[in-house]
Amino acid sequence: MNRKVLAALVVALMLGIGAIAVTDRAAAAPSDDDSAAPLPGDRVRQRSAVELVVKVRYDPRTRAVRVLSKAGRARSTGRPTHRVAVGTRAFGPSQRSARASYTCLVRRDSTGRLRPGNVLRVSADGRSYSLKYLLFPYTLNRARTLGRTLTRQIEFCVTGGGDVWNGFHQWLDGASVAYASRTDRTIGTQWGTEVVDGSVSSTISLKVGGGPVSIGASTTVADKDRHTGSTGRSGDVGRWDQIEPFNPNRVNTFYKSGTTWRWQGSADYQGNNGHLLVEVPQGSGGAVGYVLAAATRAHCKNPFGIGCGDFD
Repeated sequence: MNRKVLAALVVALMLGIGAIAVTDRAAAAPSDDDSAAPLPGDRVRQRSAVELVVKVRYDPRTRAVRVLSKAGRARSTGRPTHRVAVGTRAFGPSQRSARASYTCLVRRDSTGRLRPGNVLRVSADGRSYSLKYLLFPYTLNRARTLGRTLTRQIEFCVTGGGDVWNGFHQWLDGASVAYASRTDRTIGTQWGTEVVDGSVSSTISLKVGGGPVSIGASTTVADKDRHTGSTGRSGDVGRWDQIEPFNPNRVNTFYKSGTTWRWQGSADYQGNNGHLLVEVPQGSGGAVGYVLAAATRAHCKNPFGIGCGDFD
């Protein structure tokens, strides 16, 4: 290779690096001018996700929760899906501080009979992400009489979220909880929708005849994009055989953003909270089942999707 050709290649390489740097600065703060077209390196090319699911048995009489099964998987563009470890830990309701960055609390209990169960924490951690959610179960026996049937109500409060780093932006972080019954037993759902003073919150009231009973949830997050939710089937946490049969009794709660351009999403902690309230006959038995699924989805924020490394 002669010197002229080598010099030309060096100049071309330097111009290319400069163009990527300019693109990076431009994409980090998109123009308010709608006519400004994104550059080729701005479109998201690499997406990654971690999804987990935990199947649980909960006994309101003893407060105990028992993990029956758990599974986790990681996905990235152009790479095979592989398993990830899922951590679980149960602890008493009084062991969770009300000052934590994500928690559920009893707001009012005029009956004095609302019984909190043990809290379950599920988590997954990798090279570029951390994901943690808490599930708080509550039971109210002899809640009300429908016709001639005395009922009990069970409320599942889920709260938490996750964070990413190493050049990633998360565009979804959320969870789903389902009561393990194919028969529709749901009488109420709620989820967080608005960030106020650095937290997204939600509250649900149980349906009782003897005065108000309510449970609230709060999650500290960055005020960006949307915090939302839904009921029934949702692909946001991935498709899991463990939860799909129970879609009639399912709530989904998320942080979500776009994922077309690399500046979209969040580099901050994100998550949400939600409530699922079900009602069953008082004499229907003791222990009940529920399924908790969660996911973090992210994309590389760098031009052309270069330099973010491994997500998991």
